[in-house]
Amino acid sequence: MTRFLFFITLFFASSLTALSLKDKLVQGSVGDYIITEQNRLCSLIRIHTLTETKLIIEEVSFPEASLPKNTKEWLTSGAKGHTSWSLIEIDLTTTAVTSSFSFTKNAWLVWSADDSFLLKILDIPFSPILDQERRRIGPPIAEGPDTRKIWNPPLFFEGKKETLPQFSPFRLTYPKDGSLLSGKRIELFFNSGGGNFPFPYWGQITDASDAALKFRVIDSGRNLSSPKKSPI
Repeated sequence: MTRFLFFITLFFASSLTALSLKDKLVQGSVGDYIITEQNRLCSLIRIHTLTETKLIIEEVSFPEASLPKNTKEWLTSGAKGHTSWSLIEIDLTTTAVTSSFSFTKNAWLVWSADDSFLLKILDIPFSPILDQERRRIGPPIAEGPDTRKIWNPPLFFEGKKETLPQFSPFRLTYPKDGSLLSGKRIELFFNSGGGNFPFPYWGQITDASDAALKFRVIDSGRNLSSPKKSPI
């Protein structure tokens, strides 16, 4: 399973009108992208194609040491240092991955629904996390009203860190399927001022679990062009 199929399972909506991951993704635009980091491994995830019935996600994976200073120039010139480069097609009618192509291997990839966290949550509803439920900065207050500031993750856009970002957090429960993440609660943070930006900036398991799952976004942006044409 590619890193995209791991990370994209974390993606959902930043608005109360979006009920599922699929709803949020179709609100995005071609060229929207994020760069995720987990355990010194990075993935650039970009909306490559979007129609009424089809979504194609482009994923480029690379070590953190190859993190580009200029993402647009790096991708256009061939993504120096990347370890994999692929496209994943999602049928928006059936919410299934229908095909995938690896530019690195110059071959089609075979997918199984059992291997894809994505296929299990595309239509799972998310619920907003209320302010009183959110994590706060500093030690707990012994008594009286809690005046501590609400914690937010950092937000990087087009290579720049935004000051005082505001987020809309959501919660989902992973299906009980016997896997390591079975029944686990996951929180996702989306930029509340980001309009229809389709990707989250932070995600993690919040209940006690042996399944360590946390990711952060170290850059994001829009209107990113790619030299790769879809063979799909």
